Amino acid sequence: EVEFSGVVGGHFNAQWQLMRTIVYLPSGGELKVLRRPRVKATELPLTPIDDVIQKKYVLDLSQRVRVRGTVTFYEPGISLVLEHGGQSLPMMTRQINPIPLGSVVDAIGFPDDHEYGPALEEANIFLTGQHEELKPQPVNYAAAIGALEHDNLVEMRGRVLSEVHGPLSDALVMMVDRYPVNVLLWTGERKPLPDLPPGTLVAVRGICRIMPTGFWGKPVLFRLDMRQSSDLTVLARPSWWTVTHLLYVLGGLLVVALLIMAWAVVLRSRVAIQAGRIERTMQMERERSRLLEEINSETPLEQLLE
Repeated sequence: EVEFSGVVGGHFNAQWQLMRTIVYLPSGGELKVLRRPRVKATELPLTPIDDVIQKKYVLDLSQRVRVRGTVTFYEPGISLVLEHGGQSLPMMTRQINPIPLGSVVDAIGFPDDHEYGPALEEANIFLTGQHEELKPQPVNYAAAIGALEHDNLVEMRGRVLSEVHGPLSDALVMMVDRYPVNVLLWTGERKPLPDLPPGTLVAVRGICRIMPTGFWGKPVLFRLDMRQSSDLTVLARPSWWTVTHLLYVLGGLLVVALLIMAWAVVLRSRVAIQAGRIERTMQMERERSRLLEEINSETPLEQLLE
């Protein structure tokens, strides 16, 4: 049990949402120990791993809050995201009933922090009967990594680098402003993403999930969580002149060049053979002409036969 005095401050994220309360002490002397623990931490009895959860006590003075907003993301039995006035609020829920995207709902739950922003735990969702179509906000890489759009519904454009189709989810990596961005779609009963060759220009709509690190929760990475396969739109197919196709063309040209060289060697051999035949024929004709001249001359018969 301790007593301290200091200046109260707070830690806010990029959207000026309060994340946690901080008390700044002028010096270590402001912290006074009123009562030390009866048992030192190093002297606590050992607890088997299987019994750790039995030591947890649920004692929370936080009161339930009610928030109204438009549903931008819903994974039945797991999570839901509301958006209102440019602010988003993720929440954990056990509900599995159908909740269409765009429904205006009331969420009642316990406030908690969720990685990089406030959240609700054990949320109950109540439909209000209203509906609102929220258009995704077009953003670039700098705006997304700056955490100004965390948990908001956004749209990004880029070219596909790679994709993976799994039994439970589809994932792809696209290049946005020369940076790779991860995109995830939990398939389940949803329609999977189509096969997209590398270089395809796409527009992807989804929830911008910030992944912070360090004590101050500095954003270092983000991904887009799609709601359904229709959140992906193909804007342009990749150019036929890819590296693979270029290698195919170069390989084909090399084969043609080798065939031409082989044909030139065969043709040269044939020409040499034909030239030899012509030379022998002309030599025979010259010899015949000489013999005829000898026959018509006054050369004696014995010498002519010889």
